[in-house]
Amino acid sequence: QIDIPMKDGATTTFIVHPERDGAHPVVFFFMDAPAIREELRDHRIRVINIYPAATDTDIWNNVDGNWPRDRMISAEEVAGAVAYALSRPADVMLENITLGNLSGDL
Repeated sequence: QIDIPMKDGATTTFIVHPERDGAHPVVFFFMDAPAIREELRDHRIRVINIYPAATDTDIWNNVDGNWPRDRMISAEEVAGAVAYALSRPADVMLENITLGNLSGDL
């Protein structure tokens, strides 16, 4: 549990993870992201949501099944989107990025 200080008090964010062993993606999720975004905007801190589709990473090496990795987006594409978002001028608001494959969902 992490308490994030806000001007009207603190908001609590929880850290959770799967109970099973093995690879799993990192996900940061703020239950009150819109409110936190508004609070942090006063401090010129941006909160950006990035929604990548299935991404071709080594995690799939340990997942049973025949996954169409050639239809997944690459980790480099996700990193490029993050780099783009971070490279925007401080006065530019960029809040949501959705990445996927033009051929559709897997």
